Amino acid sequence: MSKKTWLWWLLAGLWCAAALYYFSDPTIFFEGIILYGLALVLTVAWLIRLVIALRGSEGRLKSVVLAAEALTCVTVAAFCALGGASRVRFQLSEPALTAYAKAPKASDTPLRLGLYTVQRVRIEKEGVVFELGGRFLDTVGFIYSPQRTPDKAQIQGPWFEWSMGW
Repeated sequence: MSKKTWLWWLLAGLWCAAALYYFSDPTIFFEGIILYGLALVLTVAWLIRLVIALRGSEGRLKSVVLAAEALTCVTVAAFCALGGASRVRFQLSEPALTAYAKAPKASDTPLRLGLYTVQRVRIEKEGVVFELGGRFLDTVGFIYSPQRTPDKAQIQGPWFEWSMGW
């Protein structure tokens, strides 16, 4: 592989890692816009590389490498767009969140529970509210409610999405 190919794999890998991290966090907003912009720039540059590769003497071999790059990035983008990254992050954090929710203590200081930094914990009649922070004009988080709160989007079991708009 040429040095340029390694550079492109590095750029694609960095974008994929950033996408997996940022799209797993329900508090992101502006970072997502930046990632979409970078994806657009990388896509245009990739298309230019594809046209150049197809016109050159090694077109077929280079187009296979380019297809692998594109397939990797598209797969990660689809995984993130379908909520896969956020589901994986929640699944990995759910044991720590549940353990805290079963013996809750209200807290206004940030706590690290699983892969989340919880900014505030409140105990309400609906259940235990875990505030993760702000997303543009909203505050988002999770609510643990074994009573099944019907007006919230269910994540799994007694866990629901929670948001408070301004």
